[in-house]
Amino acid sequence: MVITDEFPRNFDRLLAYLNRQRKRFLGERLRPYGLTGAMHMFITFLHRHPGMSQDTICSTFYIEKCTVSKRVKQLETLGYIRREVDENDRRQNKLFLTEKGEEMVPVIISCLDEWSSKIADGISQEEREAVLHAMEVMRSNSNN
Repeated sequence: MVITDEFPRNFDRLLAYLNRQRKRFLGERLRPYGLTGAMHMFITFLHRHPGMSQDTICSTFYIEKCTVSKRVKQLETLGYIRREVDENDRRQNKLFLTEKGEEMVPVIISCLDEWSSKIADGISQEEREAVLHAMEVMRSNSNN
């Protein structure tokens, strides 16, 4: 069987490459703050949605409970977040950013902006919109 459409192989390869490069880029920029893996996403998520539970983070980012629990504990130890027992369900903890966590938000956003600028250099606004549109269609198709 001869594969004539190179799209699937090239798309997968490029997507995986960009993901690895993004992780490396953010890792280098955020490591001095003690942040690794998805911890920066938890901080920006809690900035936008204070009081969310670990379960909500799991379902939002499709990350297993044990991983989220470990990262939340690390963020708490680093002083970026605090937990409060949910008054309606004492088995749940609500998560909030501390002052130190709030101070990290612009640092993280700056790193994300720097990454976006770096990878989009030389791409017109029209091309950027086309890429985002195509990826949104792919995201939608993946749920079918």
